[in-house]
Amino acid sequence: MNNAPQTPTASQCRAGSCYRPAMINLLIFLACTGSGGAWDTGAMGETWLAMRIDGEDTVFDSAYSQGVGAGIENWGDVRVVSQSFGFVGLSGPSIDVESVVHFADLDYPDDDQLATVFAVGAHPFGTLTNNGDDDAVEVEGVNIHFFDGDGAEWIASVTMGDESGATFTVTSHQPLDELDPTLPALYLTQGTFSCTLFAEDGRTRMIEDGQFRAKTTVQYF
Repeated sequence: MNNAPQTPTASQCRAGSCYRPAMINLLIFLACTGSGGAWDTGAMGETWLAMRIDGEDTVFDSAYSQGVGAGIENWGDVRVVSQSFGFVGLSGPSIDVESVVHFADLDYPDDDQLATVFAVGAHPFGTLTNNGDDDAVEVEGVNIHFFDGDGAEWIASVTMGDESGATFTVTSHQPLDELDPTLPALYLTQGTFSCTLFAEDGRTRMIEDGQFRAKTTVQYF
């Protein structure tokens, strides 16, 4: 595999081997039950993510910081571009959502190409990036990393298991009027998702009624 100069990926950032491009300080983790599928998004702040894991409501709201990440690498004659957003607090759970798109040229993506990474519409689930296997088949799409309150990692990806029933749909992808000086994101993106989370030991958890609004899409310099 020919590696082009690349920005660290979200998975590298999680492992502590990179400097995440930016974090925006918002206002801690809320875990509540019994919402019955209706999220009071008006009380969550500008950016947030809410989901139900095995029936338990998990909400990342204004008590969390939102971050963004980006990565580029070459797989043969394909440019693999990843963009991610995540929510993390001082303690408790955290989550990263990554979308990977392939381009048939090896130039750095322009603004029009970047806009497609979290474009409005349905996105499939894909493989994990940077898995270290030069012979692996890279499948574009979404993958989700969730770290629970005990620090255990749960992953939604076709690398980990069957995601044939999973959905990830972007419902709004609007350019930001101005760049936040602390977070180099270009868009405010909103959507819904459901999927299966897998642990390394084969255990599974189900995400239902997932919704998010996040700043996304980092420009490559």
